[in-house]
Amino acid sequence: MENDKIIQDILEIVTYLKDNSVTRDEFFDFKKEVNERFTHVDEQFAHVDEQFRSVREDVISHVDHFIGLHNKLDTELTALRAKYDRLEEKLERVMHHLHLEGSN
Repeated sequence: MENDKIIQDILEIVTYLKDNSVTRDEFFDFKKEVNERFTHVDEQFAHVDEQFRSVREDVISHVDHFIGLHNKLDTELTALRAKYDRLEEKLERVMHHLHLEGSN
């Protein structure tokens, strides 16, 4: 009798598994569907990655342009200061030559 109980329990377990488990075909269909979805997600990430690269290149380009402008302005300012110093020196020599007092 005890064996009949064990066999009955095993039969119930096997029946439950049979009724509630997926078949091999169902599993492979599900796996295929998941893989297709991940392929779609990978394509979206590739597109987003491409957009980020484009934005990064734009930012780098703008920063390079800004640095170029800064360098140009710095060079022009240095040239203007040198010109100002030369003019001031000439003015001092003229004032000295004319015996005028400077406003230093």
